[in-house]
Amino acid sequence: MRMLLIASVAILGCGGKKDDGGASSSGKISGAPVEPAPPAPPVDKPADKPPADKPPADKPTTDTTHGTCRVVATGAVAFEQTSAHTGGSVLNVMQWHAPEMRAQMGYADEGMILNCLGDHVRLNVVTAKGASFPMKPAAYEVGGKDAVVRIMGQIEHPDGDLSVMKSKGNLEITAFDDQHIAGKGTLTVETLPKKGDVELAVTFDLQCYGLSGCK
Repeated sequence: MRMLLIASVAILGCGGKKDDGGASSSGKISGAPVEPAPPAPPVDKPADKPPADKPPADKPTTDTTHGTCRVVATGAVAFEQTSAHTGGSVLNVMQWHAPEMRAQMGYADEGMILNCLGDHVRLNVVTAKGASFPMKPAAYEVGGKDAVVRIMGQIEHPDGDLSVMKSKGNLEITAFDDQHIAGKGTLTVETLPKKGDVELAVTFDLQCYGLSGCK
């Protein structure tokens, strides 16, 4: 009886598990390569932001605190443009400079350079060198050999920019003192290339700002 029990145990120990050809109990083949985990998705890097105190250089100003110049065009081209007064590059009135600055820069005692600058027109209203331009309301003829006021500039056109070649009309200064100038004008200009006459209605109201004699 004892011998029979020993034989039964031996049989169970040797033949109780079928050879699975090297497979583990989990069903996976021993020694098979393990697939790598997929890479983590990239993390978006936030875009660099410009410093808060440094706005883009090409952003046009809309601050009209110191006044504006408005130009309305009809004829060969048509548009309306209002530009802000940003300092000496827009308006230079000789009487608004300190006397020593006029002497240093070679400016006349009287005169004005007004630049109405925008996308549609870059208009320059300039008094002739040595012409009388007193600090008071007055009317001036534009164009002609002895005209006090001259017009220059460029006008936008679908075929390309047009240069102002000849102009005629009038400019009325409606207010002029040591801190403020305002006026209006009606001009007819010829351009190069020739595209037909352009009629310009100009109005401006500007403060003394950005010049050596301005308070």
